[in-house]
Amino acid sequence: MIAPIEKSKSAKPFLKWAGGKTQLLGEIGKRLPKGISTGQITTYVEPFVGGGAAFFHIAQNYPNIKEFYLYDINADLVNCYKIVQMDVFSFITVLKGLKAKFLLFN
Repeated sequence: MIAPIEKSKSAKPFLKWAGGKTQLLGEIGKRLPKGISTGQITTYVEPFVGGGAAFFHIAQNYPNIKEFYLYDINADLVNCYKIVQMDVFSFITVLKGLKAKFLLFN
């Protein structure tokens, strides 16, 4: 479970994912159940999180959602989200090191 994102922060998918929903969020929003905007729905379950576009959108635009359950069959993807959840700053440091290392070869 991931805590709701504070309104003052803007989070977006940090991965490009095949079948990503970023460009479809407007259409998806039109089809969400009414209970999500009225506060009757307070739990969000994402069985195939992928890049997380739908999750990030809902977490930032529907403050009545109090619980988020994100799943995916891809163990590497799930581990990546867990690392970001537990220690995003260390993860960013590792990524910067990899970027510097691999840019040397370009």
